[in-house]
Amino acid sequence: MFGFFKRKPGTLTLMAQAIDDAREHASGAIQGESALFVDDVFNAVERIIGDHRARVDKSLADGMTPYSLAVLLAHNHCLSELQTGRHMVYRGVTNMEGAGYLAIFSWSSNRMAEIGNRTADEASSEQSEVRAMLREVG
Repeated sequence: MFGFFKRKPGTLTLMAQAIDDAREHASGAIQGESALFVDDVFNAVERIIGDHRARVDKSLADGMTPYSLAVLLAHNHCLSELQTGRHMVYRGVTNMEGAGYLAIFSWSSNRMAEIGNRTADEASSEQSEVRAMLREVG
C-alpha cells in the first residue's frame, strides 16, 4: 500500500546475491585452469559468512557493501591459503591450486582498488609482497 510493510532483504539474502555477483565477475576475469578454483573460493566465502554472521552484520552496519565484503572475504581466504605453503611445489612455484588462489587473490586485490576499498598502489604493493613471500615459502 504505502510501502510501510515492504520487507527488506535480510543480510544472508544480500550476501548471497553479492557472492553470486563477485563469483560471476571473477569467473569472467580469470582465465585458464585458475578459473577452476573460483567456485571453491566463493563456496568458502559462503561458509565463512555462515560461521561469522555477527561479524558480517557489524561490517555491513559499519558501511561496507555486501559486494565489497564478499570480495574482501575471497581475498583474505586466498591469502590465508597461500600463506600456509601447502600449495607450493618448491620455493616460488605454486601447484595448480596455488596458481588458482594467486589468480583470485590478484583479481580481488585489483577489484577492491576498482571499487574504492584501497588504492591501486596499495593493491600493487600487496601483490608484490605476496609474490615475494611465495619465493620464500615452499
